[in-house]
Amino acid sequence: MLRQELVQFLDQLFQQEPLVLGDSDDYWAGIGVCGAYQVFMLVPRSGEPPWEIMRGAAPQCDLAVLVVSGDIDGTMQAPHLDIPLVAVIDGEVSARAATSLRHADIVVATQKAPKPLREAADLMCDDIHEGAALIARFTKTIQPGSVSPTPAAQNNILEIVPADVEQPFDVHVLLDTLCAKSFVALKGAGALVLGAGQVNGNPVMILASQPAIDGGRIGVEDCYAAVRLIGLAQRLRLPVLVIQDTAGMTSEDGLPEAVEKLLKAWATLDMPVVTMVAGRACGLAHVALAGAGTRPTALIAWPRAWISLDDPQAGDKRASVMTAAKGFGVNEVIDPRVTSDTISGWLTLWRD
Repeated sequence: MLRQELVQFLDQLFQQEPLVLGDSDDYWAGIGVCGAYQVFMLVPRSGEPPWEIMRGAAPQCDLAVLVVSGDIDGTMQAPHLDIPLVAVIDGEVSARAATSLRHADIVVATQKAPKPLREAADLMCDDIHEGAALIARFTKTIQPGSVSPTPAAQNNILEIVPADVEQPFDVHVLLDTLCAKSFVALKGAGALVLGAGQVNGNPVMILASQPAIDGGRIGVEDCYAAVRLIGLAQRLRLPVLVIQDTAGMTSEDGLPEAVEKLLKAWATLDMPVVTMVAGRACGLAHVALAGAGTRPTALIAWPRAWISLDDPQAGDKRASVMTAAKGFGVNEVIDPRVTSDTISGWLTLWRD
Protein backbone atom coordinates (compact mmCIF):
# COMPACT_ATOMS: atom_id res chain seq x y z
CA MET A 1 0.00 0.00 0.00
CA LEU A 2 1.37 3.40 -1.00
CA ARG A 3 1.77 5.97 1.77
CA GLN A 4 -0.87 8.24 0.26
CA GLU A 5 -3.32 5.31 0.15
CA LEU A 6 -2.49 4.49 3.76
CA VAL A 7 -3.20 8.06 4.89
CA GLN A 8 -6.59 7.98 3.14
CA PHE A 9 -7.39 4.57 4.64
CA LEU A 10 -6.59 5.82 8.15
CA ASP A 11 -8.71 8.93 7.62
CA GLN A 12 -11.67 6.74 6.61
CA LEU A 13 -11.30 4.28 9.48
CA PHE A 14 -10.23 6.38 12.48
CA GLN A 15 -11.81 9.47 14.02
CA GLN A 16 -8.46 11.03 14.85
CA GLU A 17 -4.79 10.52 14.11
CA PRO A 18 -3.73 7.05 15.34
CA LEU A 19 -0.90 6.17 17.67
CA VAL A 20 1.88 4.86 15.41
CA LEU A 21 3.72 1.82 16.79
CA GLY A 22 5.96 1.32 13.79
CA ASP A 23 6.47 2.81 10.32
CA SER A 24 9.15 1.48 7.98
CA ASP A 25 9.63 0.12 4.48
CA ASP A 26 8.56 -3.30 5.83
CA TYR A 27 5.37 -2.43 7.70
CA TRP A 28 3.08 0.11 9.35
CA ALA A 29 1.44 -0.59 12.71
CA GLY A 30 -0.70 1.57 14.94
CA ILE A 31 -3.77 1.93 17.18
CA GLY A 32 -6.70 4.20 16.44
CA VAL A 33 -10.25 4.88 17.61
CA CYS A 34 -13.35 3.94 15.61
CA GLY A 35 -16.49 4.88 17.49
CA ALA A 36 -15.84 3.59 21.02
CA TYR A 37 -13.50 0.83 19.83
CA GLN A 38 -9.74 0.74 20.08
CA VAL A 39 -8.56 -0.79 16.79
CA PHE A 40 -5.10 -2.25 16.17
CA MET A 41 -4.01 -2.10 12.52
CA LEU A 42 -1.08 -3.78 10.76
CA VAL A 43 -0.07 -3.14 7.14
CA PRO A 44 2.86 -5.36 6.03
CA ARG A 45 4.75 -3.96 3.04
CA SER A 46 7.40 -6.59 2.41
CA GLY A 47 8.97 -9.64 4.00
CA GLU A 48 7.45 -11.59 6.87
CA PRO A 49 4.87 -9.45 8.75
CA PRO A 50 5.95 -8.45 12.29
CA TRP A 51 3.53 -10.71 14.14
CA GLU A 52 5.23 -9.96 17.45
CA ILE A 53 3.82 -6.42 17.34
CA MET A 54 0.34 -7.80 16.77
CA ARG A 55 0.75 -10.29 19.64
CA GLY A 56 1.86 -7.53 21.98
CA ALA A 57 -0.50 -4.67 21.14
CA ALA A 58 -3.68 -6.19 19.65
CA PRO A 59 -4.94 -7.97 22.82
CA GLN A 60 -5.36 -4.58 24.50
CA CYS A 61 -7.73 -3.44 21.74
CA ASP A 62 -11.28 -4.37 20.72
CA LEU A 63 -10.55 -5.28 17.09
CA ALA A 64 -7.53 -6.03 14.89
CA VAL A 65 -7.27 -5.09 11.20
CA LEU A 66 -4.70 -6.67 8.87
CA VAL A 67 -4.34 -5.02 5.44
CA VAL A 68 -2.64 -7.07 2.72
CA SER A 69 -1.88 -5.29 -0.54
CA GLY A 70 -0.12 -8.16 -2.28
CA ASP A 71 3.51 -9.08 -2.96
CA ILE A 72 4.04 -10.03 0.68
CA ASP A 73 6.36 -12.88 1.58
CA GLY A 74 5.59 -15.46 4.25
CA THR A 75 2.52 -17.53 5.00
CA MET A 76 0.39 -14.68 6.38
CA GLN A 77 -0.44 -16.98 9.30
CA ALA A 78 -1.59 -14.37 11.80
CA PRO A 79 -1.44 -15.40 15.48
CA HIS A 80 -4.63 -16.43 17.24
CA LEU A 81 -6.08 -13.46 19.10
CA ASP A 82 -8.73 -13.13 21.79
CA ILE A 83 -10.23 -10.27 19.78
CA PRO A 84 -11.81 -10.49 16.30
CA LEU A 85 -9.51 -10.11 13.28
CA VAL A 86 -10.54 -8.33 10.07
CA ALA A 87 -8.39 -9.21 7.04
CA VAL A 88 -8.45 -6.76 4.11
CA ILE A 89 -7.08 -8.16 0.83
CA ASP A 90 -6.20 -5.61 -1.85
CA GLY A 91 -3.88 -7.58 -4.15
CA GLU A 92 -2.65 -10.96 -5.27
CA VAL A 93 -1.47 -13.31 -2.53
CA SER A 94 -0.09 -16.83 -2.60
CA ALA A 95 -2.46 -19.79 -2.36
CA ARG A 96 -1.03 -20.65 1.06
CA ALA A 97 -1.51 -17.10 2.32
CA ALA A 98 -5.05 -17.01 0.91
CA THR A 99 -5.91 -20.16 2.88
CA SER A 100 -4.66 -18.57 6.08
CA LEU A 101 -6.45 -15.27 5.50
CA ARG A 102 -9.78 -17.02 4.99
CA HIS A 103 -9.69 -17.97 8.68
CA ALA A 104 -9.99 -14.33 9.74
CA ASP A 105 -13.24 -13.48 11.53
CA ILE A 106 -14.20 -11.06 8.74
CA VAL A 107 -12.66 -11.07 5.26
CA VAL A 108 -12.87 -7.88 3.17
CA ALA A 109 -11.79 -8.15 -0.48
CA THR A 110 -11.34 -5.48 -3.15
CA GLN A 111 -11.43 -5.99 -6.91
CA LYS A 112 -7.65 -6.53 -6.81
CA ALA A 113 -7.97 -9.63 -4.59
CA PRO A 114 -7.74 -13.13 -6.12
CA LYS A 115 -11.09 -14.39 -7.43
CA PRO A 116 -11.43 -17.23 -4.87
CA LEU A 117 -10.99 -14.74 -2.02
CA ARG A 118 -13.45 -12.30 -3.58
CA GLU A 119 -16.04 -15.07 -3.84
CA ALA A 120 -15.51 -16.13 -0.22
CA ALA A 121 -15.23 -12.63 1.28
CA ASP A 122 -17.69 -11.45 3.92
CA LEU A 123 -17.58 -7.91 2.53
CA MET A 124 -16.83 -6.93 -1.08
CA CYS A 125 -15.74 -3.47 -2.19
CA ASP A 126 -14.33 -1.79 -5.29
CA ASP A 127 -11.16 -0.42 -3.72
CA ILE A 128 -9.23 -0.05 -0.48
CA HIS A 129 -10.91 3.27 0.42
CA GLU A 130 -14.38 1.78 0.16
CA GLY A 131 -13.06 -1.11 2.26
CA ALA A 132 -12.05 1.28 5.04
CA ALA A 133 -15.50 2.90 4.98
CA LEU A 134 -17.17 -0.53 5.17
CA ILE A 135 -15.07 -1.56 8.17
CA ALA A 136 -15.81 1.75 9.92
CA ARG A 137 -19.54 1.33 9.30
CA PHE A 138 -19.56 -2.28 10.49
CA THR A 139 -17.47 -1.42 13.57
CA LYS A 140 -19.79 1.40 14.59
CA THR A 141 -22.87 -0.77 13.97
CA ILE A 142 -21.74 -3.36 16.52
CA GLN A 143 -21.25 -0.72 19.21
CA PRO A 144 -24.28 0.00 21.48
CA GLY A 145 -26.23 3.17 20.91
CA SER A 146 -24.40 4.33 17.79
CA VAL A 147 -27.63 4.26 15.72
CA SER A 148 -30.68 6.36 16.62
CA PRO A 149 -33.95 4.37 16.84
CA THR A 150 -36.78 5.40 14.52
CA PRO A 151 -39.97 4.01 16.14
CA ALA A 152 -42.29 5.66 13.62
CA ALA A 153 -40.80 3.55 10.84
CA GLN A 154 -42.19 0.40 12.45
CA ASN A 155 -45.64 1.26 11.10
CA ASN A 156 -44.24 0.56 7.62
CA ILE A 157 -43.91 -3.13 8.46
CA LEU A 158 -47.57 -3.71 7.68
CA GLU A 159 -46.90 -2.32 4.20
CA ILE A 160 -43.69 -4.30 3.69
CA VAL A 161 -45.00 -7.71 4.71
CA PRO A 162 -48.18 -8.99 2.98
CA ALA A 163 -50.97 -10.40 5.13
CA ASP A 164 -50.99 -13.64 3.13
CA VAL A 165 -48.20 -15.86 4.47
CA GLU A 166 -47.96 -17.61 1.08
CA GLN A 167 -46.94 -14.35 -0.57
CA PRO A 168 -43.15 -13.69 -0.37
CA PHE A 169 -41.49 -10.40 0.51
CA ASP A 170 -37.93 -9.05 0.43
CA VAL A 171 -36.41 -9.50 3.88
CA HIS A 172 -33.77 -6.82 3.12
CA VAL A 173 -36.52 -4.18 3.19
CA LEU A 174 -37.77 -5.50 6.52
CA LEU A 175 -34.24 -5.45 7.99
CA ASP A 176 -33.68 -1.85 6.88
CA THR A 177 -36.83 -0.89 8.77
CA LEU A 178 -36.14 -2.91 11.93
CA CYS A 179 -32.52 -1.70 12.07
CA ALA A 180 -33.17 1.97 11.16
CA LYS A 181 -31.05 1.46 8.02
CA SER A 182 -28.06 0.35 10.12
CA PHE A 183 -28.03 -3.19 8.67
CA VAL A 184 -24.65 -4.19 7.19
CA ALA A 185 -24.98 -7.29 5.02
CA LEU A 186 -22.25 -9.93 5.15
CA LYS A 187 -21.86 -12.75 2.64
CA GLY A 188 -24.89 -14.99 2.91
CA ALA A 189 -25.91 -18.04 0.97
CA GLY A 190 -28.80 -19.08 -1.29
CA ALA A 191 -31.81 -18.20 0.86
CA LEU A 192 -30.14 -16.80 3.96
CA VAL A 193 -29.34 -13.13 4.62
CA LEU A 194 -26.60 -12.49 7.18
CA GLY A 195 -25.21 -9.34 8.74
CA ALA A 196 -25.16 -6.95 11.68
CA GLY A 197 -27.49 -4.16 12.73
CA GLN A 198 -29.01 -2.31 15.65
CA VAL A 199 -32.52 -2.72 16.98
CA ASN A 200 -33.47 0.27 19.16
CA GLY A 201 -29.77 0.89 19.81
CA ASN A 202 -29.00 -2.77 20.62
CA PRO A 203 -26.30 -4.23 18.34
CA VAL A 204 -27.12 -7.73 17.08
CA MET A 205 -25.85 -10.22 14.56
CA ILE A 206 -28.69 -11.09 12.21
CA LEU A 207 -29.62 -14.30 10.43
CA ALA A 208 -32.76 -14.09 8.28
CA SER A 209 -34.32 -16.44 5.78
CA GLN A 210 -35.21 -14.83 2.44
CA PRO A 211 -38.74 -15.91 1.43
CA ALA A 212 -38.29 -14.26 -1.98
CA ILE A 213 -35.76 -17.00 -2.94
CA ASP A 214 -37.20 -20.51 -3.23
CA GLY A 215 -39.59 -19.85 -0.38
CA GLY A 216 -36.66 -19.36 1.99
CA ARG A 217 -35.69 -23.05 1.87
CA ILE A 218 -32.42 -23.75 3.69
CA GLY A 219 -29.61 -25.74 2.07
CA VAL A 220 -26.08 -26.91 2.85
CA GLU A 221 -24.38 -23.58 2.09
CA ASP A 222 -26.95 -21.76 4.21
CA CYS A 223 -26.15 -23.98 7.20
CA TYR A 224 -22.40 -23.42 6.96
CA ALA A 225 -22.88 -19.66 6.45
CA ALA A 226 -25.03 -19.63 9.60
CA VAL A 227 -22.33 -21.52 11.53
CA ARG A 228 -19.79 -18.86 10.54
CA LEU A 229 -22.11 -16.06 11.67
CA ILE A 230 -22.72 -17.75 15.02
CA GLY A 231 -18.97 -18.03 15.52
CA LEU A 232 -18.58 -14.32 14.74
CA ALA A 233 -21.32 -13.45 17.24
CA GLN A 234 -19.47 -15.44 19.88
CA ARG A 235 -16.19 -13.64 19.14
CA LEU A 236 -17.86 -10.22 19.10
CA ARG A 237 -19.94 -11.05 22.22
CA LEU A 238 -23.15 -10.01 20.47
CA PRO A 239 -26.69 -11.42 20.65
CA VAL A 240 -28.22 -13.05 17.56
CA LEU A 241 -31.55 -12.11 16.00
CA VAL A 242 -33.09 -14.82 13.79
CA ILE A 243 -35.98 -14.04 11.45
CA GLN A 244 -37.79 -17.05 10.04
CA ASP A 245 -39.94 -17.29 6.94
CA THR A 246 -38.96 -20.60 5.39
CA ALA A 247 -40.86 -23.34 3.62
CA GLY A 248 -38.41 -25.98 4.83
CA MET A 249 -35.11 -27.56 3.75
CA THR A 250 -33.75 -28.38 0.31
CA SER A 251 -32.94 -31.97 -0.66
CA GLU A 252 -29.18 -31.59 -1.21
CA ASP A 253 -26.58 -34.21 -0.41
CA GLY A 254 -24.71 -33.51 2.81
CA LEU A 255 -27.63 -31.72 4.43
CA PRO A 256 -27.85 -33.91 7.59
CA GLU A 257 -24.17 -33.26 8.41
CA ALA A 258 -24.58 -29.51 7.77
CA VAL A 259 -27.67 -29.30 10.00
CA GLU A 260 -25.87 -31.23 12.73
CA LYS A 261 -23.01 -28.71 12.70
CA LEU A 262 -25.49 -25.84 12.80
CA LEU A 263 -27.31 -27.29 15.80
CA LYS A 264 -23.97 -27.80 17.58
CA ALA A 265 -23.10 -24.16 16.90
CA TRP A 266 -26.35 -23.02 18.55
CA ALA A 267 -25.67 -25.33 21.50
CA THR A 268 -22.20 -23.85 22.13
CA LEU A 269 -23.21 -20.18 21.71
CA ASP A 270 -23.40 -18.48 25.10
CA MET A 271 -24.96 -15.23 23.86
CA PRO A 272 -28.74 -14.60 23.78
CA VAL A 273 -30.77 -15.59 20.73
CA VAL A 274 -34.10 -13.96 19.86
CA THR A 275 -35.99 -15.89 17.18
CA MET A 276 -38.89 -14.21 15.41
CA VAL A 277 -41.22 -16.19 13.16
CA ALA A 278 -42.42 -13.69 10.56
CA GLY A 279 -44.11 -16.21 8.27
CA ARG A 280 -43.70 -19.91 7.60
CA ALA A 281 -41.42 -21.92 9.87
CA CYS A 282 -41.63 -25.41 8.47
CA GLY A 283 -40.01 -28.72 9.23
CA LEU A 284 -36.38 -29.09 10.20
CA ALA A 285 -35.66 -25.56 8.94
CA HIS A 286 -37.58 -24.12 11.89
CA VAL A 287 -35.46 -26.08 14.37
CA ALA A 288 -32.16 -25.44 12.54
CA LEU A 289 -32.75 -21.67 12.58
CA ALA A 290 -32.86 -21.46 16.39
CA GLY A 291 -36.46 -22.59 16.67
CA ALA A 292 -38.24 -24.99 19.02
CA GLY A 293 -35.82 -27.44 20.60
CA THR A 294 -32.76 -25.16 20.51
CA ARG A 295 -34.05 -23.16 23.49
CA PRO A 296 -33.57 -19.59 22.25
CA THR A 297 -33.75 -16.79 24.81
CA ALA A 298 -37.08 -15.78 23.28
CA LEU A 299 -39.27 -17.23 20.53
CA ILE A 300 -41.75 -14.66 19.27
CA ALA A 301 -44.14 -14.69 16.31
CA TRP A 302 -46.37 -12.49 14.23
CA PRO A 303 -50.07 -13.37 13.85
CA ARG A 304 -49.44 -14.38 10.20
CA ALA A 305 -46.89 -17.01 11.28
CA TRP A 306 -47.27 -20.71 10.53
CA ILE A 307 -45.14 -23.07 12.63
CA SER A 308 -45.12 -26.75 11.74
CA LEU A 309 -42.70 -29.67 11.96
CA ASP A 310 -43.96 -30.81 8.55
CA ASP A 311 -43.10 -29.17 5.24
CA PRO A 312 -46.12 -27.44 3.67
CA GLN A 313 -48.21 -29.32 1.15
CA ALA A 314 -50.55 -27.84 -1.44
CA GLY A 315 -54.01 -27.32 0.00
CA ASP A 316 -52.91 -27.53 3.64
CA LYS A 317 -55.05 -25.66 6.09
CA ARG A 318 -52.84 -23.54 8.33
CA ALA A 319 -53.23 -23.75 12.06
CA SER A 320 -53.45 -20.48 13.92
CA VAL A 321 -50.12 -19.40 15.40
CA MET A 322 -51.95 -19.08 18.70
CA THR A 323 -52.62 -22.83 18.53
CA ALA A 324 -49.08 -23.57 17.41
CA ALA A 325 -47.69 -21.46 20.24
CA LYS A 326 -48.90 -23.99 22.79
CA GLY A 327 -46.80 -26.79 21.35
CA PHE A 328 -43.73 -24.89 20.19
CA GLY A 329 -42.88 -22.75 23.20
CA VAL A 330 -43.65 -19.38 21.61
CA ASN A 331 -43.20 -16.71 24.27
CA GLU A 332 -45.21 -13.96 22.59
CA VAL A 333 -47.44 -13.43 19.57
CA ILE A 334 -46.99 -9.74 18.80
CA ASP A 335 -48.27 -6.94 16.61
CA PRO A 336 -45.62 -6.48 13.86
CA ARG A 337 -45.52 -2.76 14.64
CA VAL A 338 -43.99 -3.40 18.08
CA THR A 339 -41.34 -5.83 16.80
CA SER A 340 -38.35 -3.60 17.57
CA ASP A 341 -39.60 -2.78 21.06
CA THR A 342 -40.25 -6.45 21.80
CA ILE A 343 -36.80 -7.56 20.60
CA SER A 344 -35.02 -4.81 22.55
CA GLY A 345 -37.15 -5.65 25.59
CA TRP A 346 -35.93 -9.24 25.60
CA LEU A 347 -32.32 -8.10 25.13
CA THR A 348 -32.66 -5.63 28.01
CA LEU A 349 -34.11 -8.40 30.19
CA TRP A 350 -31.09 -10.58 29.33
CA ARG A 351 -28.62 -7.81 30.19
CA ASP A 352 -30.35 -7.06 33.47
